[in-house]
Amino acid sequence: MTSAVSEVALVSENNLSRGRGGGLKRLLSWITLHRFEIGVALLAVLPIIVATIRAIASGYTPVNDDALLLLRSRDVLTSNHPLLGTLSSASLLFGVNVSNPGPLLFDLMALPVKVFGSGPGLALGVGALNIACIIGAACMAYRIRGRSAFLAFLVVVSIIAWGMGSELLFDVWQPHSLIFPFLSFLVVVWAVSCGRVLALPWGVAIGSYLLQTHLTYIYLVPALLGAALVIGLSARPRDRSSTVRALVWAGGVAALAWAQPLWQQFFGPGPGNLTRLFNAATGHYGSAATNGSDLALRVSASVFSIPPWRQRPAFAERLLIEPIPTFFEAALFFGVLAVLLVFILVKSKTSRFLPERRAAYLSLLLMAIAYFSLKSQPVSGFGLLAPHQVRWLWPIASFILFTILMRFGSAVANRRFASGMFALVIILMTVL
Repeated sequence: MTSAVSEVALVSENNLSRGRGGGLKRLLSWITLHRFEIGVALLAVLPIIVATIRAIASGYTPVNDDALLLLRSRDVLTSNHPLLGTLSSASLLFGVNVSNPGPLLFDLMALPVKVFGSGPGLALGVGALNIACIIGAACMAYRIRGRSAFLAFLVVVSIIAWGMGSELLFDVWQPHSLIFPFLSFLVVVWAVSCGRVLALPWGVAIGSYLLQTHLTYIYLVPALLGAALVIGLSARPRDRSSTVRALVWAGGVAALAWAQPLWQQFFGPGPGNLTRLFNAATGHYGSAATNGSDLALRVSASVFSIPPWRQRPAFAERLLIEPIPTFFEAALFFGVLAVLLVFILVKSKTSRFLPERRAAYLSLLLMAIAYFSLKSQPVSGFGLLAPHQVRWLWPIASFILFTILMRFGSAVANRRFASGMFALVIILMTVL
């Protein structure tokens, strides 16, 4: 009896060891199979890693708005736990204190700040979040369209990282720390529009983070998620089980993400922040001057389709986007870009090119939503349009470039040549 039990135990132990060994072999086999993609991805995020390490080594100390964000991150799970985001500059326009809708930025930064200290923790938190968004979105692009989409996405990541410069790759200030999350959100929206409805909870999670952290995403996030869901459901009308499962998960994510703002709305002192935001949006506190159609087209075209596009010379301007093109120049270049995207649509009619077609649809929609959002954006109290108010244009421009590069990569007969060209651009952007 004892020997039988011993034999059973020995067999179980051998099976367990064999299972562990098999798992390790599968992991090593997967790494070997995807070593090129892993190497390129590490190369694309290397500037963020280096910038973060250098900031910590040099004694990075947050100041100004960054310091305020640090303080509120340290308040998480204390007696001063934040239920809202930072006070919005829109308060100056309406004469009523309104805050950004939620505290998810503070929640995400709280752990690294409390574990690693103020400066190092904040830099590590933002750097890790940017890397996670980049790698996650790149993997999703790979699952949808393969290596060409994976490399095309990393190309635009390396370009926008170079344009930002090393100091902004770990900056917690909302206009900068939301650039890579918004770019990853656009990839998730694209995935949903391709019929990958199980990506919807991720879209709700990232979209909630964007919307709660800065009010400039108030039109972008709901419009894009809604449009992507409608398009995605039309792509797979019979797959009800996946759709229901995705909607349930998305509802749970939304409830969890918005629990704190809703608690403040219904149980906090005075009028709830969401009520104040709604009143401000509907003109209850008076109307504010907006950028208007002319400026919206000129500024968006200067980032989307007119050199230096989204590169470092344009990103470096601090006060005004100058020189912005004339209305005629902007309309011309805007129209050329729209025609190019329509051309991609026409050339992507077959089911083989469904991801490219959906990306082109989304890019055209992004151009329209960006124009409307910028047109409706209130003019600041200083009467100037500062670049930090429109940093969300850079991820949109990057996604449009991603669409063009992806279509190029899938159209080239020699896939190795296209992959080599994409990898070369990533290397150049990393070295520069």
